Amino acid sequence: MGLTAEKYLAQRTGKAKISFAVVLAVVLGFGFWEQQGLFCPGYEGVQTTWQQDADFMAEVESAAGEGAILFQLPYMKNFENGPQNKMGDYTLLRGPLHSKTLKFSYGAGYGTENDNWYKATSELEPDAMVAELRAQGIAGIYLDLDGYTEDEQQPTLQALIAAAGCGERDVIISEGGTLCYIPLGKG
Repeated sequence: MGLTAEKYLAQRTGKAKISFAVVLAVVLGFGFWEQQGLFCPGYEGVQTTWQQDADFMAEVESAAGEGAILFQLPYMKNFENGPQNKMGDYTLLRGPLHSKTLKFSYGAGYGTENDNWYKATSELEPDAMVAELRAQGIAGIYLDLDGYTEDEQQPTLQALIAAAGCGERDVIISEGGTLCYIPLGKG
């Protein structure tokens, strides 16, 4: 890269040469700054969230049972969509990353039969959604509240709990408060 830059500079004169030299200096300065550890991501927060997710999924695995299927909400086509409220791309993969035995609705190839069913089912009213999920043998709903606006979060959770016919004590909520597991039972 250095030889290419040197060759480029040798072929330029005046403002083009100065502009290119300034860009190179900025890139070099940024590389130096980045390597010095002056920018430090919040590793502790990431580790805390990772552990909370692992604990949550261990509890969900225990409650749902081995091989259970979870329906994930809100619907998000995979992959590379941009954020949906506070929920970013790949966020719905947090559950599968920590589960050894469960199966999940998110991740079907976009536009496939499974993805079309996932999207259509996610758009149903809570009672109809729960009826469809039970008919398909789904054990519960994995709900990421970050995918909803703040005004929608609690009403969505409460509507799904009511439709599932379970008590609030049956719902598993992550320590961070954004991931919920709503068991569907037999109805």
